[in-house]
Amino acid sequence: MQKIIIYLLCTLLFITLFQTKIESQSLSSNIIPQPNYVSSGLAGNSIAIISGNENIIWLGTGSGLSCSVVPLDEIGYSNKDWLTFTTADGLPANSISAIALNSSDDIWVSTVGDTTSGGENWSIAYGFSHTTDGGKTWTNYRPNGADFIGKIPYDITLNDTCVYAACWYGGLLRFKDDEWSIIMQDSTCLTDPYNYENPVGWCYSTTLQDSILWVGTGNGVARAIYEKDWTWFTHQDDALSGNWVIALGVQDFYDERILWASTKSTGAFESERNGVSITRDNGITWDVVLENESIWNFAFDDHYAWLATSNGILYSTDLGTTWQRLTTDDGLPNNEIYSIIVLDDWLWVGTTDGLARYRLEDGEYGSGEWQVFYTFLPTFAMDYVKTYAFPNPFSPARSATPYGKLKIVYSLISNANVSITIYDTAEEEVIKLLNDVYRDGDNEYMEIWNGKNREGENVSNGIYFYKIELDNGRSAWGKIAVMD
Repeated sequence: MQKIIIYLLCTLLFITLFQTKIESQSLSSNIIPQPNYVSSGLAGNSIAIISGNENIIWLGTGSGLSCSVVPLDEIGYSNKDWLTFTTADGLPANSISAIALNSSDDIWVSTVGDTTSGGENWSIAYGFSHTTDGGKTWTNYRPNGADFIGKIPYDITLNDTCVYAACWYGGLLRFKDDEWSIIMQDSTCLTDPYNYENPVGWCYSTTLQDSILWVGTGNGVARAIYEKDWTWFTHQDDALSGNWVIALGVQDFYDERILWASTKSTGAFESERNGVSITRDNGITWDVVLENESIWNFAFDDHYAWLATSNGILYSTDLGTTWQRLTTDDGLPNNEIYSIIVLDDWLWVGTTDGLARYRLEDGEYGSGEWQVFYTFLPTFAMDYVKTYAFPNPFSPARSATPYGKLKIVYSLISNANVSITIYDTAEEEVIKLLNDVYRDGDNEYMEIWNGKNREGENVSNGIYFYKIELDNGRSAWGKIAVMD
């Protein structure tokens, strides 16, 4: 049980991994278009949640909620293509832990904030926010079960009459007829939020399959028919790979409806392991695939099953008999994938280093290229140069692609030839990135450093500086922290 507690504490810190405060714009080219209005652009580069339909895509980050404002086919690298919502727009907090759509304009989200208790930092639930006008106005709810330290709503699912929310040791919540209630049975931990001995009330995921309501908990998968006749499926009784169920998804595979569950080890049983547990008969029998893989989310498109993992994307066309893996070697910006969805022949992926998408060819993965979207901090003025660098701290060991490397962003007051040099703390030159290259004053630019010195070796951990020099004698300095 001690291991379960450790997993819980790690889970509570999960959202804080997405706390990079970023507010302007996105691109993957060398020239960066200028921002046009304050709330435009992606909210952040760590995309924890993706939801949407054929008309719109919504993104949850640790810095706010974003949605597309142009047709999916027309989304490009302009910040005008995105709109961001934060506490300034009526949300109670900026970290988004779940999103669900009734329609393009009718959206439910859950938000998370930070608090301090007992001298330690904790994540605290701020409940739910609902908009029926695409984010112009929000109605906020903070019901019992989503109103305390750790009672984080990690998943929301909807039908025509109800909103269901899975809250980590807050239980399964339902919103119906303008009232909230807790409907998960045997959740004694609701009255004692520190009762770690009862993981049944720790709800992490939920989905609907016609009349069946599925719930992923800290003690297996729960199933109800019309909210009645609850049945539990566990590792010890039903051969799930593990009892910590962090994601659920339903695939329509030809004439079958199949439930997929990401089932991780809680550590309570030595035989538990991470993997995916699949049932084709509503829980009567279970098959386990991808043992020892860490799966965060599912997406389905006909016979394709797409899985977001801690080591890239896995996909299968035969119910998990065979698998293909996509990583940074295939163009992904990062191998840590937390969210994934297929919308109108576009495969969208949320990573810890940007939003990526891929155009499927008649629904199939082919030979195309990934597009990657970033958000950028507004550059700050230093004499005649404005600049910043991200990610900072920076890890060269994780820089498998250009998207994962350090980016130095800068703009000029006027046209000039530019040189950029990296120095160590002794002011010794490490490497020259740019040497007397012309740049005009109408654009922002981005240069990439892979964390290597002139000899092609990764630099040591520590503080480094970059210097931007102009041919008119002006210059600017920036600081970089390298941490492997």
